[in-house]
This record gives sequence, C-alpha cells and structure tokens, in this order.
Amino acid sequence: MASNGQRPDLAWNFLVANFDAIAAGLDSGQRNELPATVASRFADASSALKLREFAAHHIPADARAEADKAAAMIELRAKVRAERLPEVDGWLAEHVRPR
Repeated sequence: MASNGQRPDLAWNFLVANFDAIAAGLDSGQRNELPATVASRFADASSALKLREFAAHHIPADARAEADKAAAMIELRAKVRAERLPEVDGWLAEHVRPR
C-alpha cells in the first residue's frame, strides 16, 4: 500500500476497511507496524486518537510500540501546528512581500 502523503486519509480508510485481508498476507511484525506507517503522515490530534483506538482493537498490547510512537508524533505535529503556525503566518505577513 503506497501513499504519496497528499491524502493520508485515503490510505488510512483503505487500511481500516481492508485490514483483515491485508493482514492475512503479512507476518506479525508487519501487521503490527502497518497502521503506524500508514497513519504517520497525519498531523491532527483526532487521527492520533483513531490510530490508538485501531491499535487497541487490532494489535496485541505488547506490540503497540510503533503505534504509540506514531500517535505521539502525530500529537506533537498537531500541537506545533496549533501553537506555532499562527506565529509563522504573522511573521510572513510582516516580512514577505507578494511578487
């Protein structure tokens, strides 16, 4: 399953809808890491929650490290966007002239 990163929601929705069929062709390590890989492009807190909920139902508790790391990174990106993006936009508005 490839995704160019432009529409991570499409890849995620496909994975969720077809996980059993996809997982049947993977070893346990791949099966446990795939949701984290697919979700890794998200940058909103609701997606981190979706990943955690999916992992809770499809990945054994002792194999959720990659999902937990990916969810934490998604949450961090969401926080940075919420806190810093307005500052960046303000700076750009003051310092960059339209061409």
